[in-house]
Amino acid sequence: EFNSFHIIWKSIDNTTHKEPTNPYSITFKQGIQHLQHKIQIISHFRNGMDELILFECEFDKCKPAISSKVNDLDVLLHDIYKHLPHYPIIQLHWEITDAIFMVPYKRTIGIERSAPKSGKFQDK
Repeated sequence: EFNSFHIIWKSIDNTTHKEPTNPYSITFKQGIQHLQHKIQIISHFRNGMDELILFECEFDKCKPAISSKVNDLDVLLHDIYKHLPHYPIIQLHWEITDAIFMVPYKRTIGIERSAPKSGKFQDK
């Protein structure tokens, strides 16, 4: 393949996804945001929920492991992984442990009470 740097992750239903990525132009933060967006699209089309309320990635369980001490989220993926053998022809497994979405409030249905609040019920 032309781009041989891939981020591999599994969704909640255990489906494996493979994302080709350019490590020279994508930061760690952008990579995480890209995965959040992909998971958001999947959640939206499956059940209409697309407002992210929780996203967790266990960096120590990623393969190869990402140091939890990565303080600079704007570091290029290249700078994180350049020390690995065969770089940039590598596959990364990012451990997404949780991604929870909800239906946004603006798309919920407001229910108006149409029955009289007091008095007798009258048939017309």
